[in-house]
Amino acid sequence: MQKTMEITRDVILDLLPGYFGDEASADTKQLVEGWFAEDLEFAAIAKRLSESRNKESKPDAEKKSLERTRMLIRSRNTMLGFSICCSLAPFFVMFGNGGVRWFMPRDNPLQSLALGVCALGCWIAWYILRRKTCSSGV
Repeated sequence: MQKTMEITRDVILDLLPGYFGDEASADTKQLVEGWFAEDLEFAAIAKRLSESRNKESKPDAEKKSLERTRMLIRSRNTMLGFSICCSLAPFFVMFGNGGVRWFMPRDNPLQSLALGVCALGCWIAWYILRRKTCSSGV
């Protein structure tokens, strides 16, 4: 004695991801297509939902995510370089005009202040980029 089960719209809804993802068996495909033949309105709604979900295919989304991650890491590393450079710049020397000229605060206070502000901004930007990469698990 075989027991039959009533197929409801909820059962078909549960089968739709496998059906539209081409992961369903032949029997499941036949069942869903039979339901679509009986309920044309539901078939149209389900196909529209599937099309909207698949506008950006999975490989494209993964590629975009990888590119975003690479750009974020590249930006973070570049900002670290600028931060270190601006932080050390007041201790650089310039040769010329008959001697050595330091960019230290004592000899050139405005330039040193500008470099200090630039260094602070770079370190803040680096910290923000670091937090973004840490929160994404990179």
